[in-house]
Amino acid sequence: MRYLSLLSLLLLFTAAAVRGEDAPKPDADGFISLFDGKTLDGWKSNENPKMAVVENGELIIKNTPRSHLFYVGPVNKHDFKPK
Repeated sequence: MRYLSLLSLLLLFTAAAVRGEDAPKPDADGFISLFDGKTLDGWKSNENPKMAVVENGELIIKNTPRSHLFYVGPVNKHDFKPK
């Protein structure tokens, strides 16, 4: 039982450390980029998932029927409403 408790605690600290390393950091001006220039990680499309692609570091929106791209990533827990 003691071994299981110790293992659980170790896994908890490991998960917290990994999350901390993955968290985006602000630049010198305090801004955090929401787009990494390589993938759509942290973004979600609602109606047409193939409407947005990344090419040569640019976000390309294809000429498709209506669709929206939403940020769902870790920055500010994707909540940007004024407080």
